[in-house]
Parts: sequence; C-alpha cells; structure tokens
Amino acid sequence: MKILIHGIPINSGIAIGTAKIWERENVLNLVQECKVNDINNEIIIIKHSLDLLKNKINIFKNINNKEIIDILNAHIVIAESIVDEAINEVTNNRECAVAAIRSVTMKHIDELQKSGNELITMRIDDLIDVSSQLISLILNRQLLYDLYVAEDANKEKVILVTNYIMPSEVIILKDRLKGLVTEHGGITSHSAILARSLNIPYIVIPENTIKSLIKTISNRALIVDGYRGFLVIPEESDMTSLTKIIDSIDALNAQFLNEKMEPTVTLDGKHIKILANIGNIEDARLVSNYGGEGIGLLRLEFMYMNRNYPPSEEELFNALKRISEIINGNEIIVRALDAGGDKPIPYLNITKEVNPFLGLRGIRLLLKEHQEILIDEIRAVLRASVFGKFGFMIPMVSSVNEILEARKIMSEISEDFDKHNIKYNKVLFGIMIEVPSIALVIDKAVNYVDFVSLGTNDLTQYVMAADRSNEKVQYLYNELHPSILRLIQNITNVSNEHKVRVDICGEIAGNEIALPILLSLGVDALSMNPVSIPKIKYIIRRININYIKDHTIKLFKDFNTEDDIRDFSTETLIKIVPQFKDLTIIYENYKNSLRP
Repeated sequence: MKILIHGIPINSGIAIGTAKIWERENVLNLVQECKVNDINNEIIIIKHSLDLLKNKINIFKNINNKEIIDILNAHIVIAESIVDEAINEVTNNRECAVAAIRSVTMKHIDELQKSGNELITMRIDDLIDVSSQLISLILNRQLLYDLYVAEDANKEKVILVTNYIMPSEVIILKDRLKGLVTEHGGITSHSAILARSLNIPYIVIPENTIKSLIKTISNRALIVDGYRGFLVIPEESDMTSLTKIIDSIDALNAQFLNEKMEPTVTLDGKHIKILANIGNIEDARLVSNYGGEGIGLLRLEFMYMNRNYPPSEEELFNALKRISEIINGNEIIVRALDAGGDKPIPYLNITKEVNPFLGLRGIRLLLKEHQEILIDEIRAVLRASVFGKFGFMIPMVSSVNEILEARKIMSEISEDFDKHNIKYNKVLFGIMIEVPSIALVIDKAVNYVDFVSLGTNDLTQYVMAADRSNEKVQYLYNELHPSILRLIQNITNVSNEHKVRVDICGEIAGNEIALPILLSLGVDALSMNPVSIPKIKYIIRRININYIKDHTIKLFKDFNTEDDIRDFSTETLIKIVPQFKDLTIIYENYKNSLRP
C-alpha cells in the first residue's frame, strides 16, 4: 500500500475503486467576443437554452434528497437571472448569445470576489456551473460528464479524480461515484454538501497534483480516505480483503452520524468539549450540523486574503458577530492573524527569509511590525463578545514576555472601552503551544492565561526536527512519539493544577487512535475538522478515563520502543469499539508505507 498524497478531508468515509481521471476544459474560456445584427435571433437562442436546461434539471427533481432539490431550485433561479441579464446585453450591446452569458457571469464573479461575501465560494461555483451548462447547450457541445456517463453507462462505480467538480455534475454522477478527489473545492461548497448528503468520501488535494499522478493512477485501484485525507494505491493482492473491510467501515460511519448530536460525556462522567477548526464564515454552518459545541480555532487569515489592505476593525467585528449568530452564541476561540511562514500576505511586506518557519511569523510579526492589526483584532473580539462567548489566542508564542506584551495591549484596549462606555463581556485570553520553548516553561506561562491550545502540527515538527511536508522525513513526524506525549502530559498536569483549560487543536485531536491517550492525560477540549466530530464523539462516550489513566502513566515510564504507546492506544481503542480493528488494519499499512 502506497500513500500518494495527503489532502484535506471534505467528507468522511473510505472508498476503494478504480481511478477515473477527468481532465476537463473551462467552457467559459471557449467563448470569444462576437457582435450580431439579428438581436431577436440571439434572444431566441438564449431563451431556448434556458428551456433545455430547465428540462435537464427537472429530470433530477424527483430525487428524494432535500440538498439536491434545494440546489437544483437555486440553479433555476440563477439561470433565469443570467438569462434576463444576458438578453439585456444582447439588446444594448449587440453581443452574441454565448458572449452575453459569459459577460454577465464574469461580471458577477468579479463582484463576489471583491465583496468578501460569506457565500462567495458557493455562489461562484454555482454561477460557473449554470452558465457553463447554458453555453454548452447553445454550442451543442457535450460537457465531459455527459460523455463520461454515455461511454461508461454499464460500468462499475469509480473514484473520480479531477481538478474541480460542479454541483450539477455531482448530482448527475451520483450513482457512479464511489469516491471523489479534486484539486479545488471547500468543505462548504455545494459540491461538498452534495457529497455529504450522498455519502461519497471526498478529499481535496494540492493544486497541480493530478498531472503528476496521471500515469501512476489512471485506471488503477485507489483508496480515498475521507477521515484523514489520504489518497492511497493498495496492493492488488489485498483488494478483496480491503473491500470487505471498507464495507464494515461504512456501517460504522453510519453509526457515528446517527449519534452525532448526543452529549460528549465519558463513561466515568467527564464532559469533553468538542469544537471545530474553521477558516471562514460559511464553515461555521457545519459546526452544529456535525454536533460541535463551538469553535476552538477560528483562523482569521480568510479576512486578509484576496485583497490589497488589511480588514478594518468594523469588518472584523461584523464577521465575528455573524459567526456567533450562526452558531447560536456558543464559544468561539479566535486566533490572531498567523501570517508568515507558509501563509504569506503580500501587502504586509514580510521580508523574505531563509527559513520562514523559524522566522518572523505569528505573534512575533504582530508585535514587532503590525501591532495595529493585533489591536484591531482584539477590539473586534471585545465588541463581538456582547453577542456570544469569545476567547482570543496568540500563535507561535516562544516566550512569557510575548504573552505579557499581548496581554498589556488587551488590558489597555479594555480600559479604553471602559473609559468610553463601549460594552463588552469577558473574553478568555490564551496561547497556542506550538514552540517547545513555551511548553518547557508552562509553569510560568499559566500564570497569565485562561487557557492553552496545543497546536500539535507545528509542535511535532519542531520537537522532531522533521518538516511535515517533506516526504523523506515523514516517517519521523509522529504525534504519538513519547517526547510529544510527555510534553502534553506536563502541560496538562501544570495547567490542571492552575485551573487553566487545555485544548488541542492540531490534527491529533481528530485522530481516534490518539484519543484514549489524550483523554487519559487530562485534556479538556478537542478542536478538529468538523467532519471528524461525529467519530470522536462516538468514541468518547464509550471511554472510561480512569481505567485508561493508570495504564498510561505506567506505560510512559516503562515503554521500550516508540511503537509501544501507539500499540497500547490502538488496542485500547479496539476494546472500546471493536469495529475499529478494520480501520486500524488500513492505518497500519499507512504507517508501514512511511517507514524508510
């Protein structure tokens, strides 16, 4: 079994099937500018394309699926709007039918991109989808999915690998898809919503990856892991056994979803807060859908991207207020802008560094060069606290002095609010523990914070000196390494003594194999990709922490090899939920494939 690439999980589940690569063309790019004399004929052409599209959509409206019906109805409304405006373009500017439709579409895409509208991704996808269909109908040009369905009508379901997929294509291909892999797409896009409603495992992989994989995966068996985001080539000899295992995992996944709204309390009565990591306003809608209790990591970077200047305090406030409304006032932990390293923002004029991951990033950047951004963010969070429960945390903390400096700024802003009678409620102040130096002085840091949140992705790569994006040292990137777990143990022990809450917001929070260990160490809250929430909640309700804790403490002292801890946690998990034995068989193969 060979891991090809690690992407982002969009919909949970694991699928195995033959890869079908779909190199698509952008229909909008086929349209050339053209002028006409016969305006009436072009209007007839446009109206006829609308009639054909409505007929096509109506074929699928007898499906008993609310998400599909809602999206199809929205597509009809969008199509009618595009057609009305396109007819005006023809009338006023004598554009030909297809050029008029393209002009209207590009105008609205441009408007949405500039607006920062919370529905931007979903609306743009739908605009492109509908206009592409109208243009294809006018040009009598079959879209690739039409050809695909016609050619392969009698063949098996497949793993579809393509650069992007439109909502209408998911609907049309719904009976043909075992799994879905795209280079573009988000967890809140209409295509993602449809994949979830149709139980299709779905991951998004890095841009321009497919071209390099064509020879490797075309018409070969693939595994799509919608839990962890892996795209995997299995051994041919394992296909029969893997298919049976994946069928068992599908049944278990259905149980996760059935119980997703149940409270997250262990068998011995401890409530574990289950929160979501999100990166934009629309993601917030998924939190309650998956049974989350709030947001443990709100990445503010989305507010700073695709623009030429930072957002104002007012823009930040409005976004935070909107997110709070969406999740009914439940807790939101806002992370200060984490720019630099792998997250450059051009207008901040960050100097190019030899090693940006160890350079001016996170709170270092904000305190040294952009305090105005930090101030606006804190002011926005304080104002938003009137509308819900908020916390604010600073990333990439290396020293206690950085904590004191950031707290001083927050105190000065609070005093200014008091002086000017600006309303605000208590906002928890916390730090992300990603840098080993702050983890090693946690006994001092806890005196100045309300909570700590462990960013185990960066913490692991810094402790292990292994870049998690470097395939050659991937085998060293192990979040269950004893050194990492001993750090977490010390952090939780000290924090619990000082009544400081301990959250984990790294990928390990959604890793079911790590879960027994994390809970036994005294973690209070776990924040993860919303897709992982039902799985983690299901397991927590079947765990007795006190039973595991004694074994864990002994194991941390007596382990012989690094694998002893993972093996113990895996065995514990299987005792709790026996069906996980099937999933661990697959993950064991992953682990072996990463070893040198």
